[in-house]
Amino acid sequence: MVHEVICTVMSATNFYIALYDEKEDLLVFPYFVDEVDVPPPPQKLGRGLTAFVIRTGKSLLCDRSVDEELQRRGEVEVVGAQAPIWLGVPLIVDNKTIGVMAAQHYSDPKAYGHREQEVLEFVSSQVAKAIDRKKAEETLRASEERYRTVAETASDAIISIDGDGKILFVNTAAEKIFGYSIHEMLGNDLTMLMPEYLRYVHKFSLQQYTETGKRHMTWGGVELPGLHKKGHEIPLEVSFGEFIREGRHIFTGIVRDITERKVAGEALRQSEEKYRKLFEESQDGIILTTPDGKLIDVNQAGVELLGFTSREELLNIDNARDLYVHPDDREIFKNSLSKQGFVRDFEFLVKRKDGQKRVLLESASAVRDEKGNIIAYRGFLRDITERKKLEDRLRQAQKMESIGTLAGGIAHDFNNLLGIILGYTTLLEDRTLEPQRASHNIEIVKKAVHRGADLVRQLLTFARKGDPTFTSLNVNDTVIELTKMLGQTFPKTITITTQVSNPLPSIKADPTQLQQALLNLCVNSRDAIDDHTVERGTGRLTLETGMVTGEHLRQKFPDALARKYVYISVKDTGAGMDEPTRRRIFEPFFTTKELGKGTGLGLAVVYGVINSHHGYVDVESEKGVGTTFTLYFPVPTEAIAQSERENEQHSAYS
Repeated sequence: MVHEVICTVMSATNFYIALYDEKEDLLVFPYFVDEVDVPPPPQKLGRGLTAFVIRTGKSLLCDRSVDEELQRRGEVEVVGAQAPIWLGVPLIVDNKTIGVMAAQHYSDPKAYGHREQEVLEFVSSQVAKAIDRKKAEETLRASEERYRTVAETASDAIISIDGDGKILFVNTAAEKIFGYSIHEMLGNDLTMLMPEYLRYVHKFSLQQYTETGKRHMTWGGVELPGLHKKGHEIPLEVSFGEFIREGRHIFTGIVRDITERKVAGEALRQSEEKYRKLFEESQDGIILTTPDGKLIDVNQAGVELLGFTSREELLNIDNARDLYVHPDDREIFKNSLSKQGFVRDFEFLVKRKDGQKRVLLESASAVRDEKGNIIAYRGFLRDITERKKLEDRLRQAQKMESIGTLAGGIAHDFNNLLGIILGYTTLLEDRTLEPQRASHNIEIVKKAVHRGADLVRQLLTFARKGDPTFTSLNVNDTVIELTKMLGQTFPKTITITTQVSNPLPSIKADPTQLQQALLNLCVNSRDAIDDHTVERGTGRLTLETGMVTGEHLRQKFPDALARKYVYISVKDTGAGMDEPTRRRIFEPFFTTKELGKGTGLGLAVVYGVINSHHGYVDVESEKGVGTTFTLYFPVPTEAIAQSERENEQHSAYS
């Protein structure tokens, strides 16, 4: 239509409009009519006459001479078919050139002059305004379309009202939150979505703001109750915004249903309250520490358990390791936590503020941050001192029972010894006995007395009662000493052999408890061999020692964290066990022996001893073939280092 109007006042058969997108640096031709050229595609600005007008922002009446001069100066270059006369005027909006309107004539070099330039400039000003208005409308339409798309896909309700509180717009999310259809809400007052007690406050506040501009509350993230169509209240989080269109206030709110958040928050509050109640009222001590041992929190039971007068006093101690009687226990505890993330039933000795020692059992877990790093340890402490005393009494009673089972062998050996002593002392009464013969008889009597004394000493060692004392101990010595006593007390029909590995590093152990555990296993093996052996003389009991790496042991016991372990195995050729029996052998009072021949406490004692030494017990058994018990004890770090030094020295000497 613009082209037709121009053609009525000037020759404009060849006419085009070019628009320039500065952001994309792109020249497009929405309208192009020409007798020679075809409409060009979108292109970069280049250096044609159109580009010259856009860069200068000024009209250009270009004949041959002007064109040649511009080319000579390098300001333009030939683009498309050349015409003897070309007229281009800029399309300007807000002092910015957005395009060019141009006409050209291929036959009359005098076709355009100042009059035609003025005509084209006048028309271009109107066209520029029209183009700008069109762009604004398209931008607005696109913006509204984007807004509508966002509004309709949003999970939060979006509601717009005017200054009187009338609803101008709602999205579909509002239907889900309030239960009304969009049609029911549009045009109605916003107060329909509020509890009655808030409606007057809303109307008053809205009127006050539109009149004075003064807000009565913040407009961002406000928690307010809404009203569902069915009449129940809904917890909401609302954020407001405002713009003015043609003098009218338009308010838009984004409304989020926070029912689930409120429920979750209440559940969290109740959970925290329950945890705090559990924390404060627990009969077990609960303690929270940093990985380096700094005490963070402790409950009242923990304060009393450790003998302090207040929580503050306990939290002021330098480090949690100061509570341990044996600092190595703290390191074992930390290693297990760092590798596994938890520790169950870790037994250790603690010293109270008054110096009293107590046995504690701790189960703990690691507290991690969002990156998985350990930031704290949370432990549950139980005082098992009295239980340990009962276990010690039980162990002592069971120890005496084990020794009682050896009474037959002891009586037999003592009868032999007494017979030797009686016989040779009778011979000594003969006054005619030669001095040499008498001296020989006396020597035999002495040996018999020493054998009896050794047997009594060994029995007293096993039977003695005392507090556990962990000392540095070589298991080979214990096994050899035990084998001597077994050889004197067990039936001669059982062959007892030892296979000790040398050298072995020392372990931290209580000698009496270790002897007790091994004796219980050997007595059980003796009974199993007696039950299984049809032809006497075929039973075999083997005690073996050695060492394995922690990596090897972790294949069976994943929480075995020490570098090395010393083991003692007790292997017999007895009756063996089936799988159901093997799973129950460590239960207190479980026994397969007939009434009066066993209490079922022997293996329970073995398990307790190994557990108190932070060790492990493995059982392999097959019905009719035999059983092997293997006891594993962690080797202290300093013992490993000493053993390695000795091996190096031995190698160098060799």
